[in-house]
Amino acid sequence: MGIYLERLNQGKISDEISRDDLTGLMVDVWGINTPPLMSKPRDEAQARIDSYREAGLLQPSRVENIVIPARTIMPGVSIPPHTAPLYYFRKVDVAQAFERALDPATAAPGIMLWFEGIKEAGASSSQSLPQKAEAPNPAVFRKSKIVAAPWGLPTDAPSMKSILENPPDWVIRARTQKGLKGRGGGCTLGRGRTCQTTCRAERQEKMDCQTRVPDQHH
Repeated sequence: MGIYLERLNQGKISDEISRDDLTGLMVDVWGINTPPLMSKPRDEAQARIDSYREAGLLQPSRVENIVIPARTIMPGVSIPPHTAPLYYFRKVDVAQAFERALDPATAAPGIMLWFEGIKEAGASSSQSLPQKAEAPNPAVFRKSKIVAAPWGLPTDAPSMKSILENPPDWVIRARTQKGLKGRGGGCTLGRGRTCQTTCRAERQEKMDCQTRVPDQHH
């Protein structure tokens, strides 16, 4: 097998990988020696990685400056020693970039083996997170629901539908800004059921007091 597949099987390639090791995994296949670093397959793989990085599709996790030794590329032509950046990438970032770019190396044995477990880990972590409760949609709370609710009005009182469509004077006087307490300790129509029940009880008590016949004392 290729040297990068062998290193991966030995646990020597972690979740953060250098560009050179990444291109090795991209071209490695079972039973065949890995193409050297300056070969056409490695150059093509490196060019794709660099294009993803330059396009912002794949961000490096860190960068190191390394010294490239002098080498002869053809008789009479050599490149002197120089420094060059060596990029490192996280496995999850590489997986996302390859998926978005439809990179052919996604089907390479080394890449498939390296990516193994990413989706399962992502699924388990999302299941362990607390589910965010959905906020109620105020648009769903319509007039029909208000009218149909059991408001507990007196038997001789007008219906809630009638109160909403033709509000009596006391309702008009009690109206104020949304969420604020009504004048004189009253309640707005938008406040809680407990407050409204208390108001109705107070009004009923006042009516009883007004209609009660006073005791006659001789």
